[in-house]
Amino acid sequence: MPALILYNGKILTQDPALPQASAIAIRGNRILAVGTDQDILALANRNTRQIDLDGRLALPGFTDAHFHYYKWAIGRQELPLPGIPSR
Repeated sequence: MPALILYNGKILTQDPALPQASAIAIRGNRILAVGTDQDILALANRNTRQIDLDGRLALPGFTDAHFHYYKWAIGRQELPLPGIPSR
């Protein structure tokens, strides 16, 4: 059973066979199903949290793991001197 259902939305699936849906069922960090509101809401039980997206867009999660090396490296050339009263 899903822990969370998002419905009445625009779900972009990134799946060429079903590029867009209106609802998604989720448990933990896993997508259980995507489809129509009717199909996905039928999966709910009394413990399933349901969120009406009111037509809003939902995209797959993005993880961005990067940093700006140049700026970090330049920062390593500076001395950390907070609280020093003079040169």
